[in-house]
Amino acid sequence: MATQLKAAELSAEQTSLPRPLPPVRIEVPVAGPWNDLIGGLKALGFNVALAGEADVPDTVVLVVDGNFPATDANNAFIVVSRDQSLRAAKAAIGAGASGYFAAPFDFLGLGVAICSASSQARALATLTDRTTRMHSSIEGDQTVSTVVGILMERFRLQRAEAYARLRRYSRTERRKVVELATELVASSEELSRTMRAIESGLDQN
Repeated sequence: MATQLKAAELSAEQTSLPRPLPPVRIEVPVAGPWNDLIGGLKALGFNVALAGEADVPDTVVLVVDGNFPATDANNAFIVVSRDQSLRAAKAAIGAGASGYFAAPFDFLGLGVAICSASSQARALATLTDRTTRMHSSIEGDQTVSTVVGILMERFRLQRAEAYARLRRYSRTERRKVVELATELVASSEELSRTMRAIESGLDQN
């Protein structure tokens, strides 16, 4: 078959692929019908596993014939198929696939696509992590600002002095300012709910 390239022929092209190569998982329970695909990828140096085998981070999943699995959101996926129709390719891309390859496979092209998908997935995960940390930082700043405002009102302080007192207290308690502020806000909200409940009970009498 055209898809069954010799390992020696593929090995000559290995320098075109960045190292280390990402692990690959093929969404088939048995290798049999896809031995050519598995052999070609292994010849390029990829570590290939089948569905159900141990998963590892940054795996690129090869989905067979458009049977899109419920894969980990951190793992990119590429569709491989015997179907060369444009309809199948559009369905794959529409489902979020990083690429679509129909037999006979261009193994070097598939290898490049796998490396690219893995790199993009890592970049997206890094961006998501940074965004999460940024949101957490903003929320923390808002919480600290709320507590500083409460101290300003309660003790008639300027903002700088109110923050300085909160910071000194956090050092005394050996806790982070944002952690202490979060606890104080939660306590204040709980007290407010209790007072409202008591007030509501008085109104009903």
